[in-house]
Amino acid sequence: MPGVPSGRGCETCRKAKKKCGQELPSCLRCTRRGLQCNGNGERRYKFIHEEVVPKSKKEPSPDKTVICFAKPVPALSDEVSSLASAFVSTLSITDPRYSVMCYGVFLPDVPARMGKHPALDASIAALTHAYPVVHTSQPTSLALSKYGTALTALRVALDSSNVRESMLEILCSIYLLMVTQIWLSRPGERTLSHGEAIASVLDTVAGTFDISKLGDGFAHQLLATLCMLVLMESVFNPNCNLHPWYYTNIVALSGPASPRHLDTHASKKGGLTHDSLCLWTLAQIPLYVRKPSGYLKEINIAYRNALVDLQELNTRKALFLNYIASLPSPSASPLGSVLPLLQTAHGMLLAVTLIYNILLSIHSPSPSLIPILTATLCGPSPSSTTLPKSADLDHSATHLISEVLILAHTVSRYRPLGAAYMPIALVAAYIVCPASPPNTSEQDLLMQMLKDWETDFGCAQWVGVAERCRGRFWEMRKRAEAWSELANEEDGVLIAEGRLGWCGEAGCAVQ
Repeated sequence: MPGVPSGRGCETCRKAKKKCGQELPSCLRCTRRGLQCNGNGERRYKFIHEEVVPKSKKEPSPDKTVICFAKPVPALSDEVSSLASAFVSTLSITDPRYSVMCYGVFLPDVPARMGKHPALDASIAALTHAYPVVHTSQPTSLALSKYGTALTALRVALDSSNVRESMLEILCSIYLLMVTQIWLSRPGERTLSHGEAIASVLDTVAGTFDISKLGDGFAHQLLATLCMLVLMESVFNPNCNLHPWYYTNIVALSGPASPRHLDTHASKKGGLTHDSLCLWTLAQIPLYVRKPSGYLKEINIAYRNALVDLQELNTRKALFLNYIASLPSPSASPLGSVLPLLQTAHGMLLAVTLIYNILLSIHSPSPSLIPILTATLCGPSPSSTTLPKSADLDHSATHLISEVLILAHTVSRYRPLGAAYMPIALVAAYIVCPASPPNTSEQDLLMQMLKDWETDFGCAQWVGVAERCRGRFWEMRKRAEAWSELANEEDGVLIAEGRLGWCGEAGCAVQ
């Protein structure tokens, strides 16, 4: 009869005749489907008033009116709903060792897109079933089967005619399958380059997205994550080349680095974000690596800026640790989750700084040639753009290597996922570490750490990358030293004759 209390579920679940979980502020079903949750938890009564809408434009008679109800949104199947719950449970793990949030801040928005694209649903199923392998290191037949099914679904999606309409879901599927492949890979197993594959897909769909209109939501964060992956891959992989699309849209994804010179950089405001880790700044590193002799001025400025950022970050870390230690219960403080973020920024900043140091070391001339080369390459400029001496670069590299070793030892307790960024800094430190005593022990320790980090995931090949890049670096450095001695004997005649391509013939620093 009228006035009898009904349920307290939301309007969307009630009209779809589905049981509402009544979670606040939005029930789980509406959250997964990206719907607005209205009336959740409110008491309502049966036979509430419904709006009366006429059948036609003509004035209807009172006995010819109809009651219009909103068309219910198709409900998720039981399988997709269970999968979404399992995926959300995976995302809710906060232990830094096993938190998948290290793979992208866009992941919490993925469940709302489930049920819309079969390739995305299949890749989420593969990721969810492969996640226990992170703990056990033993791939199961079910996880491998889900991974194969997801690959098939992705292949079908890429061959479909409406691939551009669902490109965001396809890109997300590729990224999730990349993570799944890393988890399921076995030691010694050769896998395709993830960066190359994603770079190829992004090049194919270049122009599909208007980056300036993406905002800061799912699409913006997904593309920024994919671009970061491709950028880091292209630094050590000469086969991964960046399409002009990156440099056209990188500013829209991250914004340009605010200061470009040392004097303004040192006085910028503080914060957890550093210009040396800005996506726009990182996008220049592949250019520097491919042709370092053509960007010596820019590399030198970027190197000095990175040193300033590194000093600021170390100061912030020290202040933060002192503050945490002063709390009554440091281990129970929610601020403890901030420390892994600071350590991640520290590791990435060390890697970037070492890369700049490597590039400058390759082209560092003898002290007598520094004024001539600085004036020729950089033109009249303040002392901040003076090319550094080889001895200064080696001294700085020694301190950076020590920082890398200390940080690697500190964050090793967050392995495997929480310290997945560390091998990049270890590789850079190993490349520049001299082989002569007393550096032999540091070199051996760096190699041992790289071997240990390789055991986290079967497809990791950090030792091979480090050995290849190290051999290339010292070969180019010896060639540069030989050229500097020759040019010094000729009193800069080569420069005066316009043949300044010193070490320019060496080419890419990673090939």
